[in-house]
Amino acid sequence: MYFHRPAFQKILLQHATSVCKTYTNKRLESFVHHPNDPSRPIVLTFQDGTSALCDLLVGADGLKSVVRSTIMRQLADEAKANGNEELASEYLRASEPAFSGTYSYRTPITAESLQGIDPDNKVVKEPQMVRSTPSLHSEVSVSHRVS
Repeated sequence: MYFHRPAFQKILLQHATSVCKTYTNKRLESFVHHPNDPSRPIVLTFQDGTSALCDLLVGADGLKSVVRSTIMRQLADEAKANGNEELASEYLRASEPAFSGTYSYRTPITAESLQGIDPDNKVVKEPQMVRSTPSLHSEVSVSHRVS
């Protein structure tokens, strides 16, 4: 399943209650969680030197995800400590971004402009999402109608 990160963030923010504190204008540098004691808060450290505590950390932080990298490296350390080098190696590979074989090109275009270029385009009538596998040499496009 694929989500465009800003769309995912928008959904999360729309459904967050007033007691939730969100940080969207900061860059996460690191975090410390205590998997053996879930009652302890997660400590967030941001690149601007500030820090915060939270009970839930959602890792919607993009390609160079600090959340993914940190969790995968911790899992690799645990696997290595338990003598499972192969699993540790898999976790380390998963800690870094890897090309999926998919490209995404995005640009806003008004429905009126698209209609002038391609009046029969089905995006003019309703939003579309097209996804193909790279092995078919098809491009991936996500189109949303803009009025």
